[in-house]
Amino acid sequence: EAYAHHFEDTRWRLEDNPSNWAMRLSTNPTFDTSIGCVILFNAICLGVQVQMDATVGSSLAIFETLEYLCSLIFAIELTIRFRAHGFALFKRAGWAWVTL
Repeated sequence: EAYAHHFEDTRWRLEDNPSNWAMRLSTNPTFDTSIGCVILFNAICLGVQVQMDATVGSSLAIFETLEYLCSLIFAIELTIRFRAHGFALFKRAGWAWVTL
């Protein structure tokens, strides 16, 4: 039921302002899938980095670069979602707080 309400709210916003690129992007399933892939990639990188730190005593410098890159992507994602939904992003279902 909450999902249906969200869908109706999103459809209204798109019809109200068809030039809202952030809304179109943040409601696109490909965008969600892409961010999910970045999350999975980040988790794998963190796991490999921790394993290297535990066994070798240090990790490669590339892991720090990848960490900054993933953080940048996550910040851009949050900015896009905030641009699309405003403060309503934080008033909806609890999943939004997980992204912070």
